[in-house]
Amino acid sequence: MQDEVLIKGLRRGLITAQERFFKTYKQQVYNQCYGILKDYHDAEEAAQMALYRAIANINKFDRKAALQSWVYRIAFNECCMMLRRRKQHDRRRVAFAPYQKLMGYKEMLDDPYLREQIFEAYSNLDNSKKVVFILAGLKQEDQDTASKSLGITIPAYKSRLHRTMRDFKKAVGYDPT
Repeated sequence: MQDEVLIKGLRRGLITAQERFFKTYKQQVYNQCYGILKDYHDAEEAAQMALYRAIANINKFDRKAALQSWVYRIAFNECCMMLRRRKQHDRRRVAFAPYQKLMGYKEMLDDPYLREQIFEAYSNLDNSKKVVFILAGLKQEDQDTASKSLGITIPAYKSRLHRTMRDFKKAVGYDPT
């Protein structure tokens, strides 16, 4: 009975109904999200998004299940989306981790916007520069070994590494001065 009144109020856009909805489900949905995500901030974000989505889509609620089940399902889906985003983010972080030491960008990688710029800059390097980048960063090869791997002299390798880092830093917008 209470759910029926709440649903009617939400469908009419009543602020009091929205407040009661949040008050009723906020902690339960947060607990569900935290149980899945194991992170306070992600759980808070997922719970808020789930509750907002539930209100925004209340007209799609068809009463085949209880309101609580429907809200929990929305929260579960929100958590799944967040886990997919986290997985993509982690894949990029893992792929880029070896280069942190080389370039001194550890602080920059903590900022999502700058991390995206760094990943984009690396992606836009031509293949010859990516090879130098990988040899210097990932494998941390010494100059002699790296130059032999590329079939070039040490001065040519140094020059290529310098140009690669210059272009990379320019693309990221990194200026240490």
